[in-house]
Amino acid sequence: MTDLSTLLARVEAGSGADRELDAEIATTLGGFVREKRGRDQKSWLYHPTAPRRDGMWGAYFYTTDLNAVIALVEARLPGACWRIEKLSDAMKFGNRDLPDFWATCGLAGEQEQAYAPTPARALLAALLRAEMEKQT
Repeated sequence: MTDLSTLLARVEAGSGADRELDAEIATTLGGFVREKRGRDQKSWLYHPTAPRRDGMWGAYFYTTDLNAVIALVEARLPGACWRIEKLSDAMKFGNRDLPDFWATCGLAGEQEQAYAPTPARALLAALLRAEMEKQT
């Protein structure tokens, strides 16, 4: 299992789909199991309650699918508030290197924020920050 700060760094650094990162998030936060099986030691990822144990069965596209991230937020932080905004150039206050999306996530009064190039990654990063704060 990967630690949350490593996942956060990878989420914030990337911009597109990353199935390896999706698998790490699924095992770290999503309750999925990852194992190597067979003669070729192929990596299998599945949810323990899945009816079949096929490779990548039901693995969500957390790095690109906003609905998957919202479901993860609701599962990990029941009752959490979250918000995503597309930042205009004016909202970036002249800092053009700032990513295009800003998100907050957490329980009321305990919101964590994050910036990322896509809405899914921004909310995912905010969730990871909220999870890290919960552990302290």
